Amino acid sequence: MRHSRPRLFLWKINRGKGRRAGDKGGIAVTEQSDCRGEFPVEVSEKEYVQAALLASRRYGSLRSAPAVLFIGVALLVVGLLGVTMSRTLWAVSLLLCILGPLMVILFFIAEPAAVRRGARRDYPVFQELMAEGRLLLYPDHAQTVTGLAVLTDPYALMVFCIETPELLVFVKDRERVLILPKRCIPPEQKDGVLEFLRLTFIRKRKVQRT
Repeated sequence: MRHSRPRLFLWKINRGKGRRAGDKGGIAVTEQSDCRGEFPVEVSEKEYVQAALLASRRYGSLRSAPAVLFIGVALLVVGLLGVTMSRTLWAVSLLLCILGPLMVILFFIAEPAAVRRGARRDYPVFQELMAEGRLLLYPDHAQTVTGLAVLTDPYALMVFCIETPELLVFVKDRERVLILPKRCIPPEQKDGVLEFLRLTFIRKRKVQRT
């Protein structure tokens, strides 16, 4: 059961063609006076994989989990009814009894495993792109500055924000998210930054406790 999954790259860049953060003609860094927070961001592989799963549950292949569960239960119920009510359809009913639970098991085990494998495979490229990365938060956009490029992301174009006790994951589309581990926010900025982001995404924020 294959579906598209989020590839957690902050942007798509051709090697050798991306503008460096200090090059002329690049994207100018916004005036510091408007900055609501600035700090280095380093995402671990574990956090990257967790963000991939969160994004996939909300916007990717794992989003269809309720539908798969409903279909699996429906097949099981139909199969059980067929076994008890019709001897002529016994073989077909038995097949449905097996197929329904098997489909659910494969989806809830195999699909998350595929998302994890893909995230681990993509992580080295993400880590290279994000080397020495800093995140700057402004009233209407976030700016990611690395040794390779500067990326500006307006909050209005982000689909939603997923918050867990450890992470903030800003989903931009099916292939791009912005990952902010809360541990990266300096203690003196943490309360102000979290309050600012929660208010900014008040209608788009999805809170997940685990």
